Amino acid sequence: MKRVWENPEIQSVNRLPMRSPLVPYESSQKSQIEAAIGPESCEVPTSSFFKSLDGEWDFCFFDSPEHEPDEKTEWKKIKVPLSWTMQGFSSPHYTNIQMPFDCVPPFVPQKNPTGYYKLNVSLPEKWNGRRIVLHIGSAESVAIVYVNGTEAGVSKDTRLPCEFDITDFIKGSSAEIVIKVVRWSDASYVEDQDQWWFGGIHRSVYLYSTEKVFIQDAKALTYIDFSDEEPKGVIPLEVAIATSQAKYKTQTEVDKMQFDVEYKVCRLEGTPSTGIPGKEVASGKIPCSLDVRNTLSLAKKDIVIEKPALWTNETPSLYLVTVSLLEKNGRHIESSSFTVGFKSVEIKRRELLFNSKKVYIHGVNRHEHNESNAKNSFHCGNGSRHKDSQEIQLQCGAHLPLPGR
Repeated sequence: MKRVWENPEIQSVNRLPMRSPLVPYESSQKSQIEAAIGPESCEVPTSSFFKSLDGEWDFCFFDSPEHEPDEKTEWKKIKVPLSWTMQGFSSPHYTNIQMPFDCVPPFVPQKNPTGYYKLNVSLPEKWNGRRIVLHIGSAESVAIVYVNGTEAGVSKDTRLPCEFDITDFIKGSSAEIVIKVVRWSDASYVEDQDQWWFGGIHRSVYLYSTEKVFIQDAKALTYIDFSDEEPKGVIPLEVAIATSQAKYKTQTEVDKMQFDVEYKVCRLEGTPSTGIPGKEVASGKIPCSLDVRNTLSLAKKDIVIEKPALWTNETPSLYLVTVSLLEKNGRHIESSSFTVGFKSVEIKRRELLFNSKKVYIHGVNRHEHNESNAKNSFHCGNGSRHKDSQEIQLQCGAHLPLPGR
């Protein structure tokens, strides 16, 4: 696609809809346990449907996105995730109110640092015939994905993840994945602020696999119901079920597209950095279906929790929600888990009330920035992610929400 980095009308190509960062698991128990442990203590999911691509990639660097690697190109090694500007390619650039280059929007300099990341990936045998998705946590500022030499997708948004269904680009049990990252783009004008500019991939890259029918997303924006004398916690659970199968050959296939979404809610116990599933407080099933006209179904249920433990900075009480997709005959397809909490925030008499108590806010403007690892401060390896998490929690009142929690 010609000069996509200077075309504000194209923000993405073949990019899947934004979703919660849910990982599919082969069992509800395993999903529940790892979600309870939390990302600070379980950085890489052990699900058999998940494959981390973090580590060492082949890399070549050019001063313009017009250049492409060929048989004479010298490939070096680079760490992912970590901005290339922290690994000897180009330099970090700080600006306050001015842009880091002098051009008229949406155009960017012809000399525009560009890197190609290349990795040959072996796929698990049990993934044969399943849907395969590539997840790029973040890239600054344009990512163009190639799988086995064919362009599979494009994404802008330096701070947001992007996902691509690469199933149709894979032949056999392995694949060559190339990610072209362009540092400056039309999106840079929107992303400009008081910050350090870097370049490259600075969050985790991974693959995950699902069946043709899968949990697309889950939503649970909790609230407290004060209508009765005793307040109740409400989890308005919405689970989106989707299919990548566009056509059905027979009515029998359509009739088989009947499913149940099973949910379980339990208290999250243990410590703030390493939780464990506690007492179950709610469970049930929600029927849903897909058909030839409806390739996405939304399973909804308002889950009521009696006498909920409220989330506060001093007592960060959380609940663990596990959702599982089942066929009508009970066969388990996949499970995912996440945490939720209950709190009320309101303004009365010109005062900000948190759980009906007045609070004062000391503002924090936090960029993901580390003096040694640039923007991947939570993915530094060697235990430093856990160390950074502890430091932020100590500085900001013990329980500042962290990525992945």
